[in-house]
Amino acid sequence: MANLYSREELLEHMKNPHNFGKIDNYSKKVDVVNTSCGDEITLYLKVEKGVIIDIKFAGIACGVAKASASMLTDQLKGKKYSDLKKLTKGQVLNNFSEPLTSSRINCALLVYEGIKKINSEKTS
Repeated sequence: MANLYSREELLEHMKNPHNFGKIDNYSKKVDVVNTSCGDEITLYLKVEKGVIIDIKFAGIACGVAKASASMLTDQLKGKKYSDLKKLTKGQVLNNFSEPLTSSRINCALLVYEGIKKINSEKTS
């Protein structure tokens, strides 16, 4: 996942995030909160035969968190569910064409924390 989005693409993901919403018949669901700023998202995955056929997020979050979730969900759709275990913080942060401040890094990694949580515990 070596996508590096331009500034214009990032702004578009912030204003009109892809995959924003809920999945009714999800396979996995997890809630994550950025305690430093209050951003909250719920991640929904629909997995069939080991493949992520749909992935969405919902919640209240800043533009950086929304853009990060939008870009990552685009990238994960159609991937093997087992690939989630290989996802790194660096891959998520590489989507941003400009360096983020330390407080914004936590925002960008909120969706990553959700993926990590899905891999580490039983979800509904």
